Order: sequence, then structure tokens, then C-alpha cells
Amino acid sequence: MRFAQVVGHENVKAILQRFYAEQKIPHALLFHGEEGVGKKTTALAFFSLINCLNPTNDMDSCGECHPCKQISALSFPDLYVVQKPEDKTVIGIDVCRDVLSRTFFKPVSARYRCILLDNAHFLSPEAGNAMLKVLEEPPRNNIFVLVTDCPDSMLPTIVSRCCAFPFGALSQAQVLAVLKRVMPEEEEQKLVDVSVISKGSVSRALTMLKSAIDRRLFIQGLGEAVMGDDAKRLAFSRYLVQSKDSAECLTDFLKVVLQDILFCVTANEMKVSNKDLLDEMRPLARTISLSGILESLQTLHQYDKNRAYSPNLQVTIDCALTALAQKNP
Repeated sequence: MRFAQVVGHENVKAILQRFYAEQKIPHALLFHGEEGVGKKTTALAFFSLINCLNPTNDMDSCGECHPCKQISALSFPDLYVVQKPEDKTVIGIDVCRDVLSRTFFKPVSARYRCILLDNAHFLSPEAGNAMLKVLEEPPRNNIFVLVTDCPDSMLPTIVSRCCAFPFGALSQAQVLAVLKRVMPEEEEQKLVDVSVISKGSVSRALTMLKSAIDRRLFIQGLGEAVMGDDAKRLAFSRYLVQSKDSAECLTDFLKVVLQDILFCVTANEMKVSNKDLLDEMRPLARTISLSGILESLQTLHQYDKNRAYSPNLQVTIDCALTALAQKNP
């Protein structure tokens, strides 16, 4: 993985390259921002650069030497990727202790041992305290990159020990470029449509493609839930959470649609993502109260903020749909 392959985030890449050029690399970096915008990709590109045997003149890794290829394949002996186990709700102390204990020894073969902590907001209190102790007195030749889309859910003392980099959303053109590269066989118009509603997140766009969301039917179902009785709302809620793999994606799309409806209500239709579905959304905009839309969006955003504490998505969706049932007088 090379910086040249990372789409966007030019300022972040430039600063990381300067760290490398001056050999003043912070021991702990925090990459925070929307999910799916390139935080982990940037971390791997940085790890490649600081361990590359033949870096280029423009401060990038060569992508061809043994360390570069191993890091891209996640098989580098001095690279550790810490993630929340699928069957757990947090990154526990046992997972952290195993990796942190290795930092007190010299790297196996690299200049720097690289630790990538994915979704760092999932650290349990015990794991967080163990991480904090290491960050306060970091062993030499160990570089930590903590990645999160919920920095407010992390221990403030951990955040304060890191050099923080905000990652903004990608542009629609940048998302589309990535989609064309990773899914060249997909119909171009479908890629364009998904890139428009992805809100700058490649992972969200890819999930939407895999989930094959029919946007028109989705909005029709939302309308039936909002206009109908409790049974209709419950049925739509169950549809959103029926599959663990697609639940987050469908919930994300619900937020996109509600934001679009809000733009319709406030006479800002030029900002709507799903412009081809304005005819389907305008009746909802005339029916749902402004306070109902805002309350529903707040409920969904609060869920995002507190995901690390395992809130119940079904309850969240039920509350959001109940708020939408508030009709205009």
C-alpha cells in the first residue's frame, strides 16, 4: 500500500511524509472521521513508508520490497492489527495485553513495530487503561495508529496522548473513482448512483452495492410506515434489522433519506442526494412534521455516537419511526 494509492486526504499525507523526512515520528497517532473514508488505508501506507527498503524521492514507499508487500498482505511480522472480535461487544484486556506485551521487545525484522488499533472506541475500560500506560511511557521503535469514527467515546486521556488527524468525507468523484477501481465489472450508472448517496464513504457505498438496496422501494416502504399504523412501522423496523450484515447499511440509508426529506421541508432541494426520487419524497416532506424529522435524525445520530456501548438497534429504529409519525397539523 502506497500513499499514491490513497484517495484524498492530501494534507494528512503531507504531514505524515514530513514526519518521516524529519525522522520525528510520533509514537501514537489518532485517525478519526467518518467510517470508510480511508483511515486504515492511510495507516497501512504510512507503515509501509517507515519500513520501506527503497522509498521514493517523493516520500512514498516503493510498494515492491518485501516489507511493503507483507504490509499490504497484512503478513508483516512486526505489524499487529487489533480489532474487536465478532462475538464480543468490546476489545477486551486479553486482546490488548497480548499485543502490548510484545512492544517491550525489539521488532523482529523492521525499523518500527506497527500497531493498528481498529475501532479504538471499542476498547473496554480495562483495555483502555492498559493502552494508556503504554502510551504514557512508549517503548522505542513502536508506532501506534488508533482508528475511530467515534473519538468522543474514547478515554480523553488516550486521545490527549495521540497526535490527532481528522479525516473528512471524500467527494462524490473520489468515491466513484474508488468504486470503478475495485468493481470494474459493475454497471457504471449504478456506481454513480451509489457514490452520490454514500456521503463520502467508500465502505458505505460498497455495502449499499452488496445489499442491492432498491431506493425507490425503500422510500415507498418508509412512506407506508410513516402513514400507517403501529403494525406497519413495526414491519418496516424489522425489515431494517432483519439481517446483521445489512442492518447498518439500511440504517445509514435511512439517515440519508431523512436528510433529503429535511432539505425538501426547508426548501433546499438542491442539496438532496437522491434527486431522482424527489417525487417520492415530497409527499413525505408535506406530511411529516419538521420536529419529527429532527427528532428521528437525532435518535439515529445518538445511536452512532453510542455504538461502543452496544445500544439496541431495533429499539433505536422503533423510536426513530415513532418520531416520524408526528404529522403536520
